[in-house]
Amino acid sequence: MGLLRPAGIDITLHAMELAAPENGAALLDVGCGDGIAAAAASAEFGLRAYGVDIRSEAVEMARQAGVEAVVCDAAKLDFQDESFDIVMMECVFSALEKPAEAVREAHRVL
Repeated sequence: MGLLRPAGIDITLHAMELAAPENGAALLDVGCGDGIAAAAASAEFGLRAYGVDIRSEAVEMARQAGVEAVVCDAAKLDFQDESFDIVMMECVFSALEKPAEAVREAHRVL
């Protein structure tokens, strides 16, 4: 499995700085891959990190990175409304089969 992170983890941390999350806020990483981005944001900002990915091998890697992750389709998130304070979709949006539905789902769980 290849990993696409052209801007590196620094851009993730910068985005979190701009979002200014409160300590303990819930972060959902859609298309979490290996979980490194969510884990870094969690460690740096004291977030509760969750991830979803369509690939079971990615979910296992994210779990190993300390992210609570599940196999899930971004277009049909298995979370209740308003479950998260922050949703990020790094380097996954262009690969989604149903990007409009994924955006609606991200909005719903925020």
